[in-house]
Amino acid sequence: MRIKRPLILFAVFFSTFFMVGSCDNTSCGCDPVPVPSVVMAQMAQKWRLDEVYLNNQLAGSGSTIKDRYTIQLRADGTYVQTLLADGTTYNGTWKLEESNMLLNLVDHKGAAQDYTVGRVSNQELRYAWVNKSGETEERRFTSVL
Repeated sequence: MRIKRPLILFAVFFSTFFMVGSCDNTSCGCDPVPVPSVVMAQMAQKWRLDEVYLNNQLAGSGSTIKDRYTIQLRADGTYVQTLLADGTTYNGTWKLEESNMLLNLVDHKGAAQDYTVGRVSNQELRYAWVNKSGETEERRFTSVL
């Protein structure tokens, strides 16, 4: 009788191990919890717009930037943009396609804009797009702790 009990416990442990391990295959109906990437974790913070470039030439920095703002990118896919001049806030959503580093921002009016992320670290975020004038516009942000 004593030998059967350890064998039963071993069998239960062994079968449980394989059942949990089988959840790597999503076709089994399992729902593995997604793990946030390093890039997403770096982006999900508060950023202050510090420089604007047009066609790789500095066009504005610091207080010379019209409508300068901070943007708080939250891990839940929402953001809050705050104008530094008067504290006005705007809410929106964001998502990042890491395969091509494409940042999609949807503003408070529902207008979507795609940006190419050129650099992201714990201290700096840079993204660019081609503006209405056909110029490449890049924004450089620094982390606000």
